[in-house]
Amino acid sequence: MVDSAEPRASAAGEAMLVARLLDRQRADTLGWISGHPEAAAAWYDSTAISSGVYWLTQEEAKLLSKRIEAMVIGFERRSRAGAPAGAQRVRVSYSVVPVPDSGRDVERAGRPCNESGHEIEPG
Repeated sequence: MVDSAEPRASAAGEAMLVARLLDRQRADTLGWISGHPEAAAAWYDSTAISSGVYWLTQEEAKLLSKRIEAMVIGFERRSRAGAPAGAQRVRVSYSVVPVPDSGRDVERAGRPCNESGHEIEPG
């Protein structure tokens, strides 16, 4: 968060920082997907990209954030010099943010899905 006596300055500064973070995540993700070297093919199965929309209360969203943070904290952040043999620099990112209600169900591969992307059973 950006602290400032002027709320509009804080919001603008925070938006700039978030935009930079998301740009970096996007560049790293697309860089990996579009041209990872053959030598790193074994890493392909370790790559995870996921997004979903869930209906959560404020408390549930806070709990989700804390659980994700707790899982990530369990992994040591190392320097290149301190990394074990075979280690690869890996970006871990997540966001838990309220989003507008679109008022519609989403579709995946032509099949009707609910807002979280899970397929709706026919019938």
